[in-house]
Order: sequence, then C-alpha cells, then structure tokens
Amino acid sequence: TIRGITGVFAFNEKFGSAVAVSSAMRRIVIGAHGSSADFIFRRGRVYVYDFDQETADWTRTAELLGASSDEALGSAVDISPSGTFVIAGSPSIGAGFATIYRHNPFGWVSIATISGSKDGEKMGASVAFLSDKFVAAGAPSYDSGRGRVLVFERDDASDSFQQLGPAFIGGPGERIGEILAGGESSSVATIIVGTSTGLIKQFSFD
Repeated sequence: TIRGITGVFAFNEKFGSAVAVSSAMRRIVIGAHGSSADFIFRRGRVYVYDFDQETADWTRTAELLGASSDEALGSAVDISPSGTFVIAGSPSIGAGFATIYRHNPFGWVSIATISGSKDGEKMGASVAFLSDKFVAAGAPSYDSGRGRVLVFERDDASDSFQQLGPAFIGGPGERIGEILAGGESSSVATIIVGTSTGLIKQFSFD
C-alpha cells in the first residue's frame, strides 16, 4: 500500500485521485489535488515513486507542489513511457494550466507550461503523454462546454514543447478534454477523447 503525507495537512488531500505508471513499471506518479502545505491550502501535490528492486517495494523519491492556493496541482497526471517526463494538471485556477516536468540527476525540473486562454475553461483537467515526444492536455469547459484538446511536440535539441497544429474543439455540449488518452505509432500522434454526449472521438497528427 502506498500512502501520501500524514499529519494535519493529510486531511482531504485526495491522494490517489489521479495515477499513472511508466511503461517499464519502474516509476509511478500519484496526484493529490486537495493537498495543502505551508498553510497554502488546496495547492495540490504530485508524488513520484520509484520501484526499489532490492526491497521489492516502492520508494517515494519526489513531491511536486502547486504554487498557489486552490491551484489543485495533480487533478490529472501522466508520465511518459520512459519515465523521464511528468505532466500534471491544475484546472481549478483562472483558465487552468498543465505543467511538464523533466527528470535529471538533480531531481525534477519544470520545463514547460500548457496554459488555457479563457477564464474557467479548466485547461489541465485531463493530460496524456502519447509518447516521450508528444503530449496532450484538455480543457472541457472551453467555449461554453464545447471543450478543446491541445497537442504539443517536444523538440529534441532544445527540450522545449511547441503546439502541434490547431486545437481540437468539440461540438455544443460535448466537453471534450474531460477524458483523454492516446499514443504514437510510426510518428503519428493519436488522441482518443470522451464526450458528454456519449461519443468517443479520435484525432490524429501525421
């Protein structure tokens, strides 16, 4: 059993409300979007655990904290197949956003942010690494509940992320971007999104 923090700030942390695992099953990320710390309430937290082969157990190796009250970092989380990158959504403040972290020998470093453009659109409500090169984030409340999904591509040379094509925008009331998954095959990035109208939609970039 894996647990979050203990003590006064553990109450209502919502540990485990979002979970993702790397392809090799050696690293997991766990969201706790209700977590508070240093009297900054509901800032959110993402826990990183690595599998220790010697003890055959999971060891907590990092905690990523939201910066602001009510940010709710960790409302959605995902990890790239290699376990090198983590993305965590913060949809509850302003337009919402998602933060991308990279692991290096010194720990986890924030390297990019996917930001919403309209107040209340809830960018970062869903996030997904399609591969180590492509990542997506959803905003289900965009444009009065149509919703939208943005896909970004990582540049190997600069390690920066650039938006890949226009946003995918849903129809009236579809709220696409509330649920999101995807993958990459032969350099084609594909996302699958659920809708509030009972449809599943697929979009691809080649």
